[in-house]
Amino acid sequence: MQKLIQYLALGMLLALAGCQSVKPAAASLLVNPAFEKGVGEQKFLGWEYEEHAGQWPGRAYEVDSVAGAGPGNSDALRVTQVHDEHYSFLHQKIRVRPDDAGKKIRFSAKLKADNVGPKGWNLVVSTIGGTGIVAMVSSGGILDVFVSTPVVGTSGWSNSFVTGIIPVGTTDVDVGFSLTDYGTGWAADPVLVIE
Repeated sequence: MQKLIQYLALGMLLALAGCQSVKPAAASLLVNPAFEKGVGEQKFLGWEYEEHAGQWPGRAYEVDSVAGAGPGNSDALRVTQVHDEHYSFLHQKIRVRPDDAGKKIRFSAKLKADNVGPKGWNLVVSTIGGTGIVAMVSSGGILDVFVSTPVVGTSGWSNSFVTGIIPVGTTDVDVGFSLTDYGTGWAADPVLVIE
């Protein structure tokens, strides 16, 4: 009987050890990764849109969500430059905790390009923090900026990502998509993880 108890105890210990070695998939911190449309001035729920203020009346870019246009029939973001302009940026700000300092941040998505110029279609992560003189010295509180390798030309869907380390003093991270040239950029399935 004692041998049976020892074998059961050993089996339970091995089972528990096996369970602890499996790392669960991290949940994305993004709001509305499917780019569901918003109401009024908010183009997409949870996302903000801005572009460089140029000479054109109205918008220099068309921004839309296209149902079923992404990989596996997922919804996709589409940004098209209509007039020559410096950039467009669809983004959202996420609050981080002080103990996230020193941790790795990873923003990823599937990207596609249609005739995008050499400056490209990018993923961007900005870390924001500080008050008073710190905010003034660091361009309005931007502590660091991480940018993915630009997608240019015409391409099919591919995985893209940007990583960085969250600096001490960061209160928020601002993540998004930036088209900094002509053409059309597409994005689908974005994920933001801090580990």
